[in-house]
This record gives sequence, C-alpha cells and structure tokens, in this order.
Amino acid sequence: MTVNELDLTGAFEFTIQGHIEPSNGGLLYLVCHDATRLLLTHTHVDCNSGSAVWHVIPSTDSTGIISNVTIIDKKYDGINNSSEDRCHLVGRVVQLSLRHQVVLFKVELQQGKKLTVTLTKPDPRMKVGQLWSCTAIQVGCTLEIAQATPLSAIPLSSIPVPATITERVVLPDPLPPNDMANHALYLETGTSGWQLSCAQKRAWGWEWEAFNPELSRRARVQVGSGTSCVYEYKDPTDSVAQDVNVDTSRLVLTPLGAALGIGASCFRVEIGPYEVVLDCGTRPKGSDPLPALEYLKNPDLLLITHAHQDHIGAVPVFHARYPGVRMICTPGTREIAHVMLTDCLKVQQNNEDSCQLFDRSDLERTLFRLETQPIGQDFEPLPGLKVRFIHAGHIVGAACIYLRYGSRSLLYTGDYNTASSRTTSGLKLAELVQADMLITESTYGADTHPSRKTQETALLNAIASVVQSGGNVLIPAFALGRAQEILLALRTSAVFGETNCTNLRGRVSSGGNRHLSRKPGTTARQCTELG
Repeated sequence: MTVNELDLTGAFEFTIQGHIEPSNGGLLYLVCHDATRLLLTHTHVDCNSGSAVWHVIPSTDSTGIISNVTIIDKKYDGINNSSEDRCHLVGRVVQLSLRHQVVLFKVELQQGKKLTVTLTKPDPRMKVGQLWSCTAIQVGCTLEIAQATPLSAIPLSSIPVPATITERVVLPDPLPPNDMANHALYLETGTSGWQLSCAQKRAWGWEWEAFNPELSRRARVQVGSGTSCVYEYKDPTDSVAQDVNVDTSRLVLTPLGAALGIGASCFRVEIGPYEVVLDCGTRPKGSDPLPALEYLKNPDLLLITHAHQDHIGAVPVFHARYPGVRMICTPGTREIAHVMLTDCLKVQQNNEDSCQLFDRSDLERTLFRLETQPIGQDFEPLPGLKVRFIHAGHIVGAACIYLRYGSRSLLYTGDYNTASSRTTSGLKLAELVQADMLITESTYGADTHPSRKTQETALLNAIASVVQSGGNVLIPAFALGRAQEILLALRTSAVFGETNCTNLRGRVSSGGNRHLSRKPGTTARQCTELG
C-alpha cells in the first residue's frame, strides 16, 4: 500500500450514544448512556428526537479530556447499552507525553480540513511521525485506545512530518453571528439600537458585551449550539427601596475568611442599608475550603478584587446560594476567571483529595452573570453606594476597592504591589483615597524584601549554571502571575544571550497571551516569542 493508495478522506469516525439535554444557562449537552455530560458547541441536526447514536467530532485538551463535541449527523435512533461508544481514526502521531500517558494525533478530514485529537493509553511502540490506525472507546470524558495498528507498510520517509500543528477544525464558519446576537437582545429586552463589542470566542460559542446609548443600559449576550442567552445589567433604580430604619452612618466589618490565615478571602461589609461582600475565595488545603458564608444575612452585592483562587474560588458557590445578587469585577479579572475557575473545576473533579464545590452548570451561570466595570471610574451598583476600582499592580485585572455611602467609606486593597513588573504596572499610592476603614493584606508585611533585580539575577544565574552543566531546571511557581514573570525574565535576560543555552525554551498559552495583551507595551509580543 502506498501513500497515494491510502484514502485519508473520512479517516475519522466517532459515534456516541445519548440524548441532547439543555442546561439552565441555555447551553446544550450530549448526555451519554453512562451519564457523562459533554458540552455541545455546534450541531447541524435536529436534537429534539430523543436518544440516538450520533456522529460527533470531539475537541480535546492536552490531557485527553473532551472539552466539547460537535454533532455532525445522527446515525440512527435509539441506543444499545451493550455496545461501547467508539472512535476510529487513521492519523499521524505528532506528540507523545513524557510518561507515555497521552498521544496527540493529526487526522485528515474531508475538504482538506484537519483535526487534532488527544487519546489516552497510547501503544508503547508509538513514535512521533508514524501513521497509525486506532480504535478508542469513550471512558467518561476521555477516549482510551483499545486497539492500535501501525501502518508500517508505508515508508515513513515518504510522509512529510509537520514541524508544528496549528490547524484546528472550525465548524461552522468562524465568523461571529452578530445578527443572532442583535435578534436575541431585541427578543429579551424589547428594544433595538444595541451596540455590540467585538465578539469573544468561548468553548461553547460566542459572547458579546452590548450597550444601548439611548437607554444607557448594558447587557451580555451568548450565542452557541443553536441557543442564545441575554443578561441585562441591573439598573440601581430597579433595586428594592431602602429600609428607612437602618442607620445610614453604619459601617461594620465581619471577616468570613483570611483574617487569621491564607486563603478563602471574604469580608462582609455592612455599610448604610447594604450588606456588601468583598471577594469569595477558597483555601488551598484542608477539609474546610469555603469562607463562612453561613454568616451572611441578605447580601446585596459581591465585589471581586482579582482572579487568584483564594479570592474567586468560591464565587460559583456564592452565586448558587444567592443567584439574584450582582457580582462585579474588572474586565481583566473576568477574562482570567474563565481560565482559573474552569481549571479549578477540573482539579476538583479529577483529584480525590479535593471535594467538588460546584459543577459545570454553576460555573457557566456564574461567568455569564459576572459583570464588569473599568478601573478608575466611579459607578453606583446600588442607590447611593459609590464604588471605584483602583489599579492594584498585583496581576492583570487586579484592583483595590473603594466604597462610599453617605459619610462613611472603606478601602479594601486586596493583594497589591507598588513595584511594576513585566506583566503589570505597580500600584500608585497617590491613586488611593482617604477612607474611614482600611482592609489590607499583610502576608509579607513583617519581612524586609531584597530588591527584585537582585532576586532575578540570582535566579537567572542559577538556572544558567545548571543548564550549562547539562542539567534540567524545574521551577515550582504559581500558574497565574509568577509563572509568566519567570518566563519573561528568562526570555529577556542578557544572561542567556551570553551563554550557550540554546535548548532553553518556555511556553505561554494562547489564553495567557490574550490576557497579558491587556497591558500596554511589548509583553504580549514577548510571550508569543517564548513558544
């Protein structure tokens, strides 16, 4: 058999049994016969016909987890629980994990399109560049190789091996459906004249921020899998009338977490007639990951400083308990929250030492209703309550929070940094305002820190010494903020320009590049060059 004789057109088929089920957030799921729920991003067939066997195309992450599927057509109605859901492919190995736990295949589809898919339990004989025929079975949210045959009769030298894999199957046309978004806004609000922001591509479809200049109203709209959802930002004038018996000079603070330790940052602030919650994070270790939410009475508002887990990890739990309460953060924090909270859910589901605090539906509803306000501008989320986000200099999107009601005021710094870094500029103390009460972090408050330049130089010299000696360097680092700082330090360091460390490479995900692009300057370009 020669390369020309091998027909790679249609060399992929994944059939799966189940039915289509909508979520409360308007998204669609393919519910398999083993109760596994797979998010649908696109479908080209009628999904209201009960249980069936479907032809689908999966989208997998680097660990082999199926993040979503696209239905191509329906094979037949009904299911047969005795048969396993199977995936057959003929593809080329383009990447193997270091421990041989997963394998990434590139498959040729019809019309010249290409698909990359990650399977678990690869054959020990597999090597990058080889062509294989594989049968995999669906095991939960993964595809596990059950049978694999090398197509050894084809000379590998005659098959060009791509240096990198960048192609992705995009079905249907990737242009955002702005008309559907405008139509959904009209149906939900009964008004026209909405102005859409640039569409954001999410795992489940498209998302826009919308503004109606005539009404001075904001909204968010999602379109995906043939469905649409609209969330209109609340107007402060729509709030319930204030209790005239409440002392308007009231300002009471109750820590619900992080007061005597690290993690689960959460503060209840009673200011005037309102109960405001500042941050809602989780603890990284132990059997009690949540803040003391049971001490909340009737919260009116949740404000979030930044997207580290110890400040946002419990926000989906808060939203599930208080679905009508507005949640507000900066645009940068919301973008990063998509990554951080999705990763948090994955860890909870796959780590037996972590209890699952929320499910995917909770996460989707939370992210959809998480409102944004810009840094440096006063806004009024509740009648008479003035709020301002102040640039904190901690990570991208991080902000201090200033509250004022009547004559009483409070400043909550969250985590902050007065020194500029490669990913964000530092907090300017002149931007902070006088307040009756100050809440500030003190984790390293008693320490005298060496200069950043001294620390970086020592680290870079140590890395260069190990690499030059033929060794490998493993650097434990926080995934958000610290990891990007170290990679950029390596990329821009003169130390590695003067040494023969040609095998040193770093990598920043495309999501990281997108979030870092919110910082002016060359940060995003430098991160792209790392890959």
